[in-house]
Amino acid sequence: MATSTEKETVAELLAKLSEQGNQGRESGPVSDKRLELQRTYPPVNRVQLMGIFAKSDRLDLRLQNAFIYGPAVMDAGYPLLPVVTINARFRADGASWISVYVMSWVFCRRRWSVLPIRFERPPHDQMDGAHGYNHAQFFWSLFDNGKPLVDGENIKWLPQKQPAIPLPAISHTPAVVAAAIVSLYGAIGARPYVSDLQTTDFPFVLQNEQPSQGISRRQSPGRRRG
Repeated sequence: MATSTEKETVAELLAKLSEQGNQGRESGPVSDKRLELQRTYPPVNRVQLMGIFAKSDRLDLRLQNAFIYGPAVMDAGYPLLPVVTINARFRADGASWISVYVMSWVFCRRRWSVLPIRFERPPHDQMDGAHGYNHAQFFWSLFDNGKPLVDGENIKWLPQKQPAIPLPAISHTPAVVAAAIVSLYGAIGARPYVSDLQTTDFPFVLQNEQPSQGISRRQSPGRRRG
């Protein structure tokens, strides 16, 4: 992928996620939690995202206080509210890299906890290191040695280095973002976001549904069906 195409595709994936998440479908504890989190993690919309992406090939949404709120997942056992941000550099020589920070707040037993997972395609100069492959791993702060996430004081026990779970199907930075979205909404729920992605990385997502499945493409991304 050329730099512009790769960057534009990542921007579009995040913009779609933001559009769905900003529709205000949540209620009760999920709506209240979103309002609380927005004070620490300000949400961005499509226009703001596109403006940020247009300025540079090197961008860190963490430093710009730019966060994408996805639709809440209400049938994951407990309500789950995902918040996403990225740190990336897009390059024309195919050496683009990206870290996608997915923070999932979960409401269980009348209290909120956070489960943070980072999806990464590392820089080429790190490819000979211990994490020199596309992977996903836990984290508890948005920055090394930074302050814990909201509701994250009790997750400092999470390992910061291992396990680093391989993502062997990943071939470029948009697929890393797609992997994060698929992890939240499942193969069918993710289709409204990734169905236009020109890649074979996720054929189980991009393939057309069979009529016998009886599942509409209009299914809400916030309702996970697998």
